[in-house]
Amino acid sequence: MHRVASVLQDGGRAEDRLAVLSVDDGLVLVVADGAGGMANGARSAEDVVAAVVACGGAPVSCARLLEHVDSEIARGHSGQSTAAIAVVRGGFVSGASVGDSGTWLISSDGIEDLTALQRRKPLVGSGHAVPTDFGPVPLRGRLLLATDGLLKYVECAEIVRLALAGSVDHAARTLVDRARLPRGGFQDDVAVILCEDG
Repeated sequence: MHRVASVLQDGGRAEDRLAVLSVDDGLVLVVADGAGGMANGARSAEDVVAAVVACGGAPVSCARLLEHVDSEIARGHSGQSTAAIAVVRGGFVSGASVGDSGTWLISSDGIEDLTALQRRKPLVGSGHAVPTDFGPVPLRGRLLLATDGLLKYVECAEIVRLALAGSVDHAARTLVDRARLPRGGFQDDVAVILCEDG
């Protein structure tokens, strides 16, 4: 059994999306961030999430799924998006990503960035995205999927501290709140999924 929490915060752009899907023997998690300053960024992020949902939440290959979405968007409305998909099954995590959304394993030892080798560009929807696979690796500590609204604006050490504090629900909310500006707003949209083995 897994404990999972997700928080989606509109920071004024409304271009982030996320989904948490239960499958027979695990979970499929996805975050996407539509490219700012481009037409149809939000729609592209929606298309990424919709593709994961459409395959029943259990893609045979996350990288191939992202390649398919990339070509479909490029032939259609031509928006672009980051994407990070993680499949949690049997105590292991695997997946694929494109862009600067991240998938991290967080424990008392620190961060294992599963998306460290991902291609930041071209994005999904460009028609030239190159998704990078990761895993399978053992699920140790807590698994974080997040868009750059968190990863860019909160220091790594602070993310580790907050992600491990309290329940996954409390930690996910606290992480998003930490990205808040002193006057109450946000510099960007924030999407966070936090998961652990129960």
